[in-house]
Amino acid sequence: QWYDKYHELVEYRNDNGHVRVRRKENSSLYEWVLSQRKRRKGTTGTKLFVFPEAQIALMDKIGFEWESETYDVAWHAKYNELVAFRKKHGHFDVDTYTPLYKWMGNQRLRRAGKKRVAPLSDEQIQML
Repeated sequence: QWYDKYHELVEYRNDNGHVRVRRKENSSLYEWVLSQRKRRKGTTGTKLFVFPEAQIALMDKIGFEWESETYDVAWHAKYNELVAFRKKHGHFDVDTYTPLYKWMGNQRLRRAGKKRVAPLSDEQIQML
């Protein structure tokens, strides 16, 4: 099954010139791409996973982006929004049901190591 999805990603790259799959274009391939990043980091839920070197080499060969630049940019944008909020208001008591409030809740879940949630990186933990 891994090789089937890999070949689907190769076809996607051949058609689009990159491997940055969007959810709205192909949700199953998008989810698979996300899972490959988690597998490489060893963060597949509660199990430790060793990504086979042969599969890593295949992914590297097609130019797979192990780190999502889009995610990093979005995370830092929300972090900067939180910093600006704190600077303006002197606290972190963000209004409920706002995107920033939801983001803060997600960071708490990630820090707590909840199942099905990717953990925060060491850099993110230091920043927060």
